[in-house]
Amino acid sequence: MNLTQTKPQSSIPKKETPLDFTLVIPAYKDAPHIVENASILARYFQASDLHVEFIFVEDASPDNTLAEVKRAVDAVQQYGILASFIPHLHNQGRGAAVRSGIEKAKGSCVGFIDIDLEHEYQPLLAAIERVRTHELDVVIGQRHSTNPWTKPIRWILSYGYRFLLRIVMPLPVRDTEAGFKIFHREKILPVLRKTKNPSWFWDTEIVHRSFQAGLRVGGISIGFTQNPNKESTVSAVKDSLVYFKTLLIYLWNLKHESH
Repeated sequence: MNLTQTKPQSSIPKKETPLDFTLVIPAYKDAPHIVENASILARYFQASDLHVEFIFVEDASPDNTLAEVKRAVDAVQQYGILASFIPHLHNQGRGAAVRSGIEKAKGSCVGFIDIDLEHEYQPLLAAIERVRTHELDVVIGQRHSTNPWTKPIRWILSYGYRFLLRIVMPLPVRDTEAGFKIFHREKILPVLRKTKNPSWFWDTEIVHRSFQAGLRVGGISIGFTQNPNKESTVSAVKDSLVYFKTLLIYLWNLKHESH
């Protein structure tokens, strides 16, 4: 009788491959295009050497965006890319959505892009490389519009806001508002905790606070093509007035923070 027993195989936990980059995708009323555009981005990163994850943050849209986000997660995973989503129970704003994603990110670099893909996505890898090689800590998309007269009021107000920023807030980049930003995750987290605005002004705030904190902030040129058929979640005139008011309040608060 053979009493020899087979020793159980030792289970050695697999070491997780470090993530190079986390792409945060804020989603609000993006149901019509989120699955297709997420697949475009997944193919783009699949062709690279980076180990990437996607984090979708659904900001309590009134339509079926949440259901489409779940489909987008499945679509991205088909390309061998990690993907997950964060559902906001209440609408908090674009800045709060991006912040939620950055806080959950595991990549050594983290960034976001607007999923309507009006911003050119092809420079993403070049922007990530500038952070990974420690050339910069923050890379901001600098838009050049390919069809500025599609929505002329929005274009004029956008340039007016940039002009005002140059006067009241010295920064190393001319355009703070593009939905295209890449960060060194460890360095941006302390800055992120200081940001207060949950909405669109968050873009200006994160850039300015990064510069104030001594992070190396730079830009990368990206094309910006407005889709004339897309219903924007931005009300050009109303939101611009809110921007200007919020900017003045922010500058006032900064003076009190420094005392």
